[in-house]
Amino acid sequence: MSYSGWLSPIIGVFHAGMRTRSSPRILGSKSSLESKLSKVHITVSQPINAPIERVFDLIKDSNALGKAAGLPMKRIRDGAEPDGPGTVRRVGPPVIGAEETILDVVPNEVVRYTISRNGGPIRNYQAEMRVCERDGGTELAWVMNFEMLWPLSAVAQRAVPLVAGQVLRKVAKHF
Repeated sequence: MSYSGWLSPIIGVFHAGMRTRSSPRILGSKSSLESKLSKVHITVSQPINAPIERVFDLIKDSNALGKAAGLPMKRIRDGAEPDGPGTVRRVGPPVIGAEETILDVVPNEVVRYTISRNGGPIRNYQAEMRVCERDGGTELAWVMNFEMLWPLSAVAQRAVPLVAGQVLRKVAKHF
């Protein structure tokens, strides 16, 4: 399944769910959207036959990760250092692609990030890509936590692990 294939329904739902200027909203109370959000936690992992340093160097480099994973990912703004905390990368096409901000990088351990713009129906997204040594190679784990409207969250619980697993398998084939 291509990136655009799984993203298209999400973008369609996002645009269909947008409020117009004339939509009423009562100030001081929870919106109906906020009251229907469900928490979603997903972890997907993949063994990789490569040293931890090589795998970490790949997941830390936004542009290289996008190429290895077959995703349209591009670093669009550096933090204090390229691919360090504060770096912003776009996943998807310009204008509608999600922007992710790197929050923390612990060398040869973890890259933590959040969706900072254009998350569509996803709210409060926090994720990390974590590496650890395993059986002479490396285990790459992708941990995602976010909130989403209930009917969509039920779909996300099934679809996101499948897509994330495909992404990690492509990364593993890079080595």
